[in-house]
This record gives sequence, structure tokens and C-alpha cells, in this order.
Amino acid sequence: MRFRSLALHSNLPLILLGLFLFNAAQVRAQVSDEATLVGMVSVSNGDFPPRRIQINLETRGALIGITFCDNEGRFSFPNLRSDLYHVVVNDSDYVSVDESVSLHAGQMNLVQVRLVPKGEGAIAPNRPGANTHMMDTNSEQQSASSNVKGSNPYLVDLKEYASHFPKAALKEFDRGTENAHKGKLDDAIKHYKKAIELAPNFYPAHNDLGTAYLQKGDLPSAQTEFEAVVKANPSDASAYFNLANAALLSQRYEDGLGYVGQGLSKQPNSGTGLFIQGSLYRHLGRMPEAERSLRNALQADPSLANAHLELVNLYRQQENRSAVVAELQAFLKLYPNNPIAPRVKDMLVKLGATAR
Repeated sequence: MRFRSLALHSNLPLILLGLFLFNAAQVRAQVSDEATLVGMVSVSNGDFPPRRIQINLETRGALIGITFCDNEGRFSFPNLRSDLYHVVVNDSDYVSVDESVSLHAGQMNLVQVRLVPKGEGAIAPNRPGANTHMMDTNSEQQSASSNVKGSNPYLVDLKEYASHFPKAALKEFDRGTENAHKGKLDDAIKHYKKAIELAPNFYPAHNDLGTAYLQKGDLPSAQTEFEAVVKANPSDASAYFNLANAALLSQRYEDGLGYVGQGLSKQPNSGTGLFIQGSLYRHLGRMPEAERSLRNALQADPSLANAHLELVNLYRQQENRSAVVAELQAFLKLYPNNPIAPRVKDMLVKLGATAR
């Protein structure tokens, strides 16, 4: 899937065009460009987690992968591009975690995730991640809210969750996840579809099927699956952000604004949502609103490297050289080890500026 930017003025360098675009469909890479992220989850007392913990992987302001650690805390995300990623854990029993990891092609990259039980005096990070709303209540609150329309209590306790769906559906889902991790998207899609046939309201299968379609560039099918996610759990902000992302990739910018607005009404301080909103505004030429949303995204999540880069696109369209330089310099100061940092430096040189 190739996503085309708005035309920029020819008297400014174009070297970074295409690196700044929010495109979750470009996560998969050729073998020579791939990196693997391997992680280990432990609790603050040194023990393994007492149950499997959901691990979210985010980059470019997007949620691009979900997995669960095994009984010994191990997890992995294969077939990734070199980039800056965030390993995010939002669990009802632990303080939220957000670990930044810079991946490099051809390498196995390691990350340690240390969980601190809530109540031990640790302070939660400012950046909660894309799916906090799915994990923001304790087990007693989950039981109390399990009958609320639009809630999805099954996503916290896996044993409780599994009891609501046929074992055959869970088995197909696991097979789909395994194939997706191996980059075998066609096989993953087949298993996700079988899981949904066996359990039509199987929320994660719809979500992961939509993600697989997004990676293949099949945007209409991705849209259908994300709509099914919203139907199954209307309170899930990330489902609306996924719909907004699909709309952005298919250049349906007005539709995207509607979706992201619904998501932000549920999670107003989401850096992901604000970033998508800013990108949509930019493509619509609504520059003041785009700038405001992107600045708000950075305030909500200072680690959103690509918000600076999207601002570069915005200022280039406005032929605001000084603002372009300032954003590129800010990017290098905050992310000196980012894989695209050398290209940012090259662009500064072509603009007659240097990194501060």
C-alpha cells in the first residue's frame, strides 16, 4: 500500500517525505529489513507474572500489535521495521508501563518489562498507551460492570475471558496470532475468520483480522472488521482510532475526523488519537487545527517522535523554513538514536542549518 502525501513545494527537500506519514500498513518489511523484538516480563519482586499479561506494541502513534507473555514472562514481536517502538502494558493490577525501544534491521532486540503492583508507591507514567480504557478498572470493578452495555470485561482475566467462547474458536485465534507473528498474513486471516465463524462476537479476532487486512492494504475489509469491533464494544476508543487510521490511509479524511472525534470523546488525552486527528486536518488543509492537534498530541505524549515529523510536513506546506528547522532540531534533540536521525541531519544540512 502506497500512501500519497499532499503535494509539497518543490523548492524544499523531499528526502523525508513518506517517512512522516502515519501508515500502519507499512509495518511489515522484506526479510533484509526486518527486526525482531524479544521481551521478558517480571514482577518487582523478581517472580514471573502470576498470569499471562497483555503486551501492546506501538509506533508512529499507532497500535500495531498485541500479544501475551507466556507463563515465564516471555514474548516477542517478529517481522518489524527498524524504528522507535513503545512496549506498553496497561493492566488492572499493575502500574502502567511504557518502554521505548529502538529496533535495528537484522538484529534481535531485547527489552525487559518490570511490573510494579499498584499500591507499592510507584507513580504511573504520563503516557498511558492506546488501550488504557480496556484495563483501567480492578477485578472487583470489572465484576460490577460486566453487565453494562458496551463494556468488554473479558479482556482482563484470560480465564474468565476464555470461558465465554468455544475452545475451538480460541484455538483458531491462537493459530491466527501465531501465523501473523510469522508474517503469514493469508494463513492468519483464514484462522481469524474461522474463529469468528465459531464465535461471531469474538472481539480480539475481529480486531486482529482488521489489522491483518490493514497490513495487506485491503482497507475496505479492515474497515468492516474495525466496525465490528466498535459494535461489540462501543466504549473502546482505540477501535475508533483504528477506523480513523483506515480512513486516513484510504484518503477519506472527513470520515476519519468523525471516527477520531468519537474516540477522543472517550479518551480525550490520547496522544495516538490527537496525532491521527492532526494528520487528518493537515490533509484537509486545515492547518491551524492540524497544528493544534499535533501540539496537543506531543503534550499528551512527549515521546511521539512522528508528531514532530508531521509538523515538519505541515510547515513545509506553508513554506515556513524556520519552523521546519526548529521541528527537525527538536526531533534530533529528543531522539538522537532514532534510525532516521541521519536523514533528518541531511535535511537540516540541505536547509543550511545544523543540529543543536
